[in-house]
Amino acid sequence: MSHLKKIDHVSYACAAGTIEKWAWFHIEVEGGTLIKRIDDARPGDPDSSMKIWCIDYGDFGIALVEGIDRAEKSKVTNLLRNTAITLASTLRTTATTWINLLPT
Repeated sequence: MSHLKKIDHVSYACAAGTIEKWAWFHIEVEGGTLIKRIDDARPGDPDSSMKIWCIDYGDFGIALVEGIDRAEKSKVTNLLRNTAITLASTLRTTATTWINLLPT
């Protein structure tokens, strides 16, 4: 049976307009190094694209991705939207459960 021995990187989907702030945090606060910065992965695509910034920590890395919406919403934007909807639904269910447990 195979199993995970080591994680070499993590990818984060960033909300529109926040990749710079997250990169600053990972570089200035955590001490990473920006090793790759792509501000438009598909400049000729009229539908959508993404920014991809890679930060290195030696034996570990972080990939920051931010959607670029054009004629269509990017896959990154859709992922963030769907995650937010799922999270909101989960929080609503949890809050309702807690409220129902309160003494009357």
